[in-house]
Amino acid sequence: MKKVIFALVFIFIAGCATTASQIRAMNKENMVKLYRGMTKETVLFVMGKKQFETKLDEKGLFKKPAGIVYINNPFKTEMLEGKGRVIEVLYYYTEKNKNDNEITDDELTPLVLEDGKLIGWGWNFFKNTKRKYGIRG
Repeated sequence: MKKVIFALVFIFIAGCATTASQIRAMNKENMVKLYRGMTKETVLFVMGKKQFETKLDEKGLFKKPAGIVYINNPFKTEMLEGKGRVIEVLYYYTEKNKNDNEITDDELTPLVLEDGKLIGWGWNFFKNTKRKYGIRG
């Protein structure tokens, strides 16, 4: 019985520690489940809407004195307007390009929503949508 309790406690503790690389992998896996036309609520359910407390990554990313950082899912959001249209962009952490202790835009994947529905994702789609609606920046 003691061994079973110990195993359950170990599994629970291990399950609480999520590394940055696990977050990236999870977001990539979930992105495969997306399809155009999904509602924002469904996208958030599939991709997750959570704050992760993570320890240092295996390669030293996020090296901070306390060794703990927080990664939000989605990492950030923004509303953009152009040509009378408003798009919402949800950015998820999916890549690690540098060991610079930062999560930069090139390490995120944008999911683009219009009228509360997913219309596409990825940087090429996002850039084309901005161009289509005359959104600068």
